[in-house]
Amino acid sequence: MVTGPSRFDRCGYSSLTLFLSLATFLLTLKRVLDYNVMPGVSNDEGDGDEWPQLREKVLAADTLIIAAPTWLGQPSSVAKRVLERI
Repeated sequence: MVTGPSRFDRCGYSSLTLFLSLATFLLTLKRVLDYNVMPGVSNDEGDGDEWPQLREKVLAADTLIIAAPTWLGQPSSVAKRVLERI
């Protein structure tokens, strides 16, 4: 699950590096910014929330890697949102 900044293209340099380094494993790469993940702490925040479909994949995964930038030692707001929703 990539929560990188939107200033990169759809598959930014960090995403590509992560993907190539894990190429020997069976993996699914999801870019959270491509989904409407609403703020909150429940499994489903109502109409328009696309977290439930991502959550199914998170729960089915053997391993979850959250690749996220940090600013001043803090994860990005998108990464925080994912962690709150898990």
